[in-house]
Amino acid sequence: MAIPPPSFTGSGPTPAPAPLVDNSWAGANDGRGVLEPTTGDAQQLPSQHMPGSAAGARPAAYTTAAQAVYPTLTGIGDGRLPVTERPASFSSDAPADFARWHSAYQVEWLKNQTTPFVPNTYSISDDAGNLIAFYALTDDDRPVNLMTMTKAEYGKLSAADRSVAAGTIGGYLQIIGRLDALGLTTDFSTVSSALSNLQTAIDDSGLPEADKAVFFAQFQLLRGGDPRSTAAVADADMMANITGAIATDVYAERIAAVSERLDRAIRFHATPDPFPVHTQARVVKQPPYFIIPPEPTTELLSTVGTASLIYNGNSTDGGATIRGGYAEFMRAERAILASQTMRAVQAGLPFSDPRLDVANLINFFQLRYEDEARATADAGTEEIRQLNKLLQDYALMQQMVQKQIGFYDPSKQDEKRRFMNVGSYTDGFTRDGNFIETEFAQVDDVRGVQYALFNTTTGSGIVGTYSSDLVAVMRDRNMPRFHFSLILEGSSSFSDLAKKAAEIGEGDRTPAWTGNELDDRHAAALSMFMGDSQIDRAANNRTHPLETLYGANRPLIDILDRRLGVGEDSLALKSKNEWDSFATQLSETVTILNQQNQIRQNEIQNAEKQANRHFELGNNALRKMNDILMSIGRI
Repeated sequence: MAIPPPSFTGSGPTPAPAPLVDNSWAGANDGRGVLEPTTGDAQQLPSQHMPGSAAGARPAAYTTAAQAVYPTLTGIGDGRLPVTERPASFSSDAPADFARWHSAYQVEWLKNQTTPFVPNTYSISDDAGNLIAFYALTDDDRPVNLMTMTKAEYGKLSAADRSVAAGTIGGYLQIIGRLDALGLTTDFSTVSSALSNLQTAIDDSGLPEADKAVFFAQFQLLRGGDPRSTAAVADADMMANITGAIATDVYAERIAAVSERLDRAIRFHATPDPFPVHTQARVVKQPPYFIIPPEPTTELLSTVGTASLIYNGNSTDGGATIRGGYAEFMRAERAILASQTMRAVQAGLPFSDPRLDVANLINFFQLRYEDEARATADAGTEEIRQLNKLLQDYALMQQMVQKQIGFYDPSKQDEKRRFMNVGSYTDGFTRDGNFIETEFAQVDDVRGVQYALFNTTTGSGIVGTYSSDLVAVMRDRNMPRFHFSLILEGSSSFSDLAKKAAEIGEGDRTPAWTGNELDDRHAAALSMFMGDSQIDRAANNRTHPLETLYGANRPLIDILDRRLGVGEDSLALKSKNEWDSFATQLSETVTILNQQNQIRQNEIQNAEKQANRHFELGNNALRKMNDILMSIGRI
């Protein structure tokens, strides 16, 4: 049999079940409880109150409930501390112990002043007569000590508080003389001038328009403008978007960073491409000039070397590394701009997107700062790669110099030799004669036979071809016995002529200089360091962009004797001391370049540390948030 439900007897009514939310934690919050009976009803439609809805990022219902459970002591409204516990000097117009008050009492006192934003209202002298200055922030009612504020703390303030208008922190700092102490100023002239110079440099850079736009967008961000705008900015409007005081040194540092990267891009982009210049010599054996009519040419000897000089010789790889460097630098610039733009756009948005909760916002900025730091490090790494290639080219020239020095006899102080020991003999003898007289040629002991030298070169912008349309450059001059082309790799019938000419009058001496010809890499390296007019001309831009950036002057050496009637463009005789001096100059320049290498390594390490620091700061903030949530969950 079923057990009947219990019955209640008595004269009173049946009691109703107690509500679950009424008077919960009734003793808390000065007896007012925590949760209001209507709270549950108001939350029946959570989609109307979730972050990102019409209620905003912090719905009022949530804020009210959170304030009830964890009251924020702001000194305003319900966030005030008990009146009975106010400091004894709270009613004073200038409480000397103000700095030792609870922040809620400080804000309450500041907000209670009848003449807000008047300096004396916020200036208090302590017992020792020292000035104490406080300010209640407009955004979160938090008091800040203006006498201990740092530049970093000022930079974190809202735009309204940073303003230097009356009634703002910036304005008040200016009144009490703290702006100068913080390194802040309202004088924008220096920064405005630097920005104007940067805009001019971008306009005159000569970069492709798409690459110019990358730097111009960074310029716009520096002046607080829209990075999407491509309109030129008048000098008067350079700082139109900046409010409040600024740190001139910080701004100058940021502008300088962009300017330096722009200068690097300009130099790499403006570097002309190297191209080979095939140097050829032809000697035409002509009949005696007094025979009329002239007889046909009886012999033609010419060089057929395979190696070439390089015009615009800034590297030994045809400029491939430099071109790749420019592309990599611009890739890094685009990554830097993307990070800066995303941060700037995000900072200017109202936080009504539900994805922009605190955790996601921290993660967003953490990744963007890390992206910029990584891009900066990548550009630095590319610069080091460029520098290493330049040092390799210097090393090739140093190898040739050391080989040249090795040809000398240390016991002979006045000994002179030609480059790559051309014109020397197996017994160590070096012929002094630099040219062959052409009026009565002595090459084959046939008097009356005249020789004429023809130089031909090919290459973009170089006059001359390999065709039969030759121009005699020395028909009326003596012919160099040791022509420059003799050091280029390859066989040559002209070499035979030169050897034969060298042997005249020297008995049975055997030439010893064969086998020292230069291949393409060494010829390209020599092209970088030759000081002779054959390749060292104004139109020949051989400077490497890093040499100009670092202030490293490339040493040059002449290897031709261009004196008329003396050298006739023959390879010059030089002493060991001359080559030793050139070797020293090379070493000094390499030292400068290596120093820059170490500087760039340090900059990369700093950029990587900065990227890691952003990551650590973001993770620490997220970890602390998680700890707070876990603590709340355990209550």
